[in-house]
Amino acid sequence: MRDRKNKISGLVITLNEEKNIKACLESLFLVCDDVVVVDSLSTDDTVLIAEAAGAKVVKQSFLGDGPQRNFGIDFCKHDWILSLDADEKLESNLVGIIEKLDLAEAACDAYEFKRKNILHGKWIKAAGWYPDYVRRLFNKKTTSFSPIKTHTKILSQNFVQIDACIEHRSFDNYQDMIRIMNRYS
Repeated sequence: MRDRKNKISGLVITLNEEKNIKACLESLFLVCDDVVVVDSLSTDDTVLIAEAAGAKVVKQSFLGDGPQRNFGIDFCKHDWILSLDADEKLESNLVGIIEKLDLAEAACDAYEFKRKNILHGKWIKAAGWYPDYVRRLFNKKTTSFSPIKTHTKILSQNFVQIDACIEHRSFDNYQDMIRIMNRYS
């Protein structure tokens, strides 16, 4: 394991994410030496893949987006946490930027990154899908997730935007996108 200037825990919540979790965790382990997966009782190989990658897996029936992530914070050993969705991964330039941050001296309590949404193999740059800033790296001593059940956010007023991307592949195809939109509506 590399000696890192920043001690960061990774946090991911999952439910049947066997097709995505490996890439997500591989990217997290580039900047984190502690990664926690809170699994909502998956019935596929998500847990096996996460454990094989070196993540600490905690099983918890789904509490809702914010409550599930806040539940996971208690299992993270470091103050700074990088939270990704299972269908996201860090791009290489973002890895380099995170490695150069001095979190011990940070004047903020959170960082936001651009999210590059990929749909049907194409980067969607219009319709509000880019740059789609998301707050993902935060200090658990000063902030946490909103307690809402859908599309939670890190509750921080003191954050910095970073000009680098998280890659997001939330939909396999257009039918999958419509199915998920219908579920939310």
